[in-house]
Amino acid sequence: MTEFKCCICGIKNYGYGNNPDPIKKKGRCCDECNADQVLPARFELLKIMKKYGKDEKHLHSDEEWKLER
Repeated sequence: MTEFKCCICGIKNYGYGNNPDPIKKKGRCCDECNADQVLPARFELLKIMKKYGKDEKHLHSDEEWKLER
């Protein structure tokens, strides 16, 4: 099994990890950070896209999309 360090919390994990986008652009994140931070951020981006009528290609524009916090 592959060992990796979560790019969000920094804890060592085993397995393949998860895509941390939109929280981080590089690395892999653990299941806990994926559930607690990454997935909610993705859902928030989807709500913003729906509100403003944007399509998914806008998800990858760092300057245009900032989470409303």
